[in-house]
This record gives sequence, C-alpha cells and structure tokens, in this order.
Amino acid sequence: MIRRASLLALALALPLLGAPAARAAEDVDAARVAAARELIAAMRAVDGVKEAMPMLAGTVRQVIVRANPDTEADIDEAIANLHGRMVARVDELVEDIAPVYARGFSLEELQGLTAFYRSPAGAKLAALQPQMVQATVAIGQRWGERIAAEIEAEVKVKLRGKGHTI
Repeated sequence: MIRRASLLALALALPLLGAPAARAAEDVDAARVAAARELIAAMRAVDGVKEAMPMLAGTVRQVIVRANPDTEADIDEAIANLHGRMVARVDELVEDIAPVYARGFSLEELQGLTAFYRSPAGAKLAALQPQMVQATVAIGQRWGERIAAEIEAEVKVKLRGKGHTI
C-alpha cells in the first residue's frame, strides 16, 4: 500500500521539482490557488508522500550506512528525529502544486472538482487511485512488452525478406 501511494505521490511531484514555487504562484490569482489547495486536500493528492517518508528515510539510511558502516548505531535516531519535520514539509509540496492546478482550471471548475472529491464517489476514487494507478501502469507495461515483441517479430520477418541475416 505504501509503495502504491508513494508511486502516485512521486508521479505528482516529480514534474514539479524543476519549477520554483515563487514563479508558480506569481501568475495565478489567490482565490484559484486557495481553491486548488482545497482540491488537493480533497483528492488526497499528497497523502502518499507522507506515507513514503519511511521508505525515503530507509533509502537514505542504506546509502549512508553502506558508505559509512560505523554510523549504523546512530543513524536510526537521527532519522527518527527528522521524520516529523519532513512530514510537516509536505505543505511545501502543496504550495508548489496548487498553482499548477490553479492555472489549469477556473475557480468554478476547481470548486466543482473539490465537490466531486468530497462526494462518496470522489472519496472512493481518491482512496483507490494509488492502487489503480499502479495496476494500470503494470498492465500498460505488459501490453507494451507484447506490442514491442510483435513489432520486433514483424520487422525481423520483413528484414529477412530483404536478405538481412537477423
């Protein structure tokens, strides 16, 4: 579950890493940004980031301990002390994401989307979306592999027909 949620959160966050927050907020009116924040909360769009913090901390732990084995006894305490602060910083992510939504939708559309995500069907979608994204990505990968194999086979047949040894 954590892996699924973190995949969705990372998919939402990665495109934004190169965009400075100050520039993102400057060209959108405040009412739309506020409405976008409400939508992000209703969508539970950054919940996965909070759930992913232990996984991210575990990755950092492995890297540091691998390079500095003598830190193993002390690193867990250091990571535990940082966890709460890092989760609290998820609000920064919301502040970076909100202008993206605000630029993409009108105030009325943002309000309508928020109303949907607060409805029973919208809340269910928000809850199931991380698993659905992971499942559909896996299905898409398998489909792509099948199609690539078919393309490869057909191209090889055509090339062999033209005298190529493949």
